[in-house]
Amino acid sequence: MLGEVLDGRYRIVDVLGRGGIAIVYRAQQLLVHERDVAVKILTSTRASTAQRFETEARIIARLRHPNTLKLLDSGRTPDGRLYLVTECLHGTSLAQRLADGPISALATVRIMAQVAEALIEAHEEGVIHRDLKPGNIFLEQVGSQEVVKVLDFGIAKLVDANSITAPMMIFGTPGFMAPEQCLGQTVDGRTDLYALGVIGYLCLSGRLPVDGSSVEQVVALTIERDPMPLGRLPGLEDLDPLLEGLIMQLLAKDPRDRLPDAAAVADACWRIERAAGGTDPVPIPGHSVAAPSDEAPTPEAPTPEEDPGDETELAPITRPDTPADRPDPTLLLPPRSGPSPAAEVGSGPSARAAAPRPRSDSTMPPLAATEPSSQLLLQARRRRMRRQLTLAVGSAVVVGALATLLVALLMR
Repeated sequence: MLGEVLDGRYRIVDVLGRGGIAIVYRAQQLLVHERDVAVKILTSTRASTAQRFETEARIIARLRHPNTLKLLDSGRTPDGRLYLVTECLHGTSLAQRLADGPISALATVRIMAQVAEALIEAHEEGVIHRDLKPGNIFLEQVGSQEVVKVLDFGIAKLVDANSITAPMMIFGTPGFMAPEQCLGQTVDGRTDLYALGVIGYLCLSGRLPVDGSSVEQVVALTIERDPMPLGRLPGLEDLDPLLEGLIMQLLAKDPRDRLPDAAAVADACWRIERAAGGTDPVPIPGHSVAAPSDEAPTPEAPTPEEDPGDETELAPITRPDTPADRPDPTLLLPPRSGPSPAAEVGSGPSARAAAPRPRSDSTMPPLAATEPSSQLLLQARRRRMRRQLTLAVGSAVVVGALATLLVALLMR
């Protein structure tokens, strides 16, 4: 393929990355002063994969936010394979950045803010990413600015399209999937917000909120176990409580307890950034704020197709009681008033222009299409039923005691 000219317009120069279903090449666009572009060519012959590839093309063609990878063209190779042409990015992935260790709180909140800005448009267009992770977030160097780009909408869900996902099928990467996603339940924009919370947690601590040795264990821990508050982790005792509260709220098990939409997350991030004394960056057209990195520029790097993640094993974590001298970080953000908003995709506001070695992604590969374990789901339901029964019995005991006391008082 190297050296070939595709459709008389794109000369293939070299390979940027290889994935399970496609190869990404760097190419020169001959009719536009030999501009560098990225050409993603499908290699899988499965009909369902081709359908998802076409879905990805339709999705990114709808998205025009500066923090989303831009689609330039699409078509078929002479042998009938689908291809996409996108802008060619220069910089590094967040996964590669985190391979050197956790990053600062200021850099973290700027990355989260720009990802949230991209999600505002995506969610309003009826698109749920479903696979946000450091390997799908690229940090592009544009002059002195660092601009975040959200990549890989290959398993994104179009809310208004005919579903190509069978019921009770799981799509995503273990460790970054929300509880409702792990259970094969209905997902919405708040599912992406959970993944963004995981990314923020990983950026600051160098570890995932939950971890396990198998897909089943990671899924079970995601459903059942609350992560340890960031402020209780070594080196993060002085973390801004507002940033900690934001991330821990995004990691809530119940979607209704998370922030309602990406716009609320972006606003919270920029408020925290301003409160931390971040300098106002030079604006980039289309951005509400173009956030520069407070770290050294990185060399040119290819856009990654997939990131296998670090193999470092981390012990499972438990959440201790919050000490009295440290407020519960989840209470630091404004509480919800009245019933929690449904936060369905498309309901947000208008789009607006010495820690352990980090794990860039889960050690397990993405779940392209996996049925959740029936035994796992049964165990989760049984645990919920036991908790509900315990609460019911406790309530009955309290009611009985009150009734006895009331009768005693009436008989006096």
